[in-house]
Amino acid sequence: MTSLTTAGGMLPLALATGSAGNYQAPMATVIIYGLLFATITSLPWCLSLLCIAYSQKPNVRNRMIWRFPQLIQQQVNKGYV
Repeated sequence: MTSLTTAGGMLPLALATGSAGNYQAPMATVIIYGLLFATITSLPWCLSLLCIAYSQKPNVRNRMIWRFPQLIQQQVNKGYV
């Protein structure tokens, strides 16, 4: 999301005409293409790694945050708390 807004913010600079646009437009073009290339190449890898990580978990209820009250109750029953 931030790379898309940065690329959108650089768009007027890349399309600028005049004396300032002559030396700033190539820099803006490189920044835009660099951000978009990095986003497009890294996004599928990040999403696939997240899918792999969450597919390893058999059930959402087995996560620690959902089992926390049960773990506290077990500690109380054993006399630790």
